[in-house]
Amino acid sequence: DVEPAATDKIQSGLEAAGLISEPSSGWVGLTACSGYGRCDQALADLSGALDARARSRQPVAPAEHWTACERRCGERADQPIAVAASERSISVRTGETALVAGSLDGALVALDSRR
Repeated sequence: DVEPAATDKIQSGLEAAGLISEPSSGWVGLTACSGYGRCDQALADLSGALDARARSRQPVAPAEHWTACERRCGERADQPIAVAASERSISVRTGETALVAGSLDGALVALDSRR
């Protein structure tokens, strides 16, 4: 419901607030729960890992969702790639395959090795 004449100004404001709208960004298709500092259930601070992941993934990669606890808030039932923190590990699910990483860095390595 935005007037076409206002889109450039709105997009500039959103980008100034930190929203990345570049279609070639690794953030395309990368989502996460509200996470550490915003949710009392969060078990891990995902922000650094998400920044690293956005730098390494391609915008045409399958949709990927990260959660800071086992509740998996925001994850779709048909999520192609899902990463979830637990008290002792990080679960990485790609399609029907799941593995357990010992850390967020381990999850990043596992995802980057899928290429």
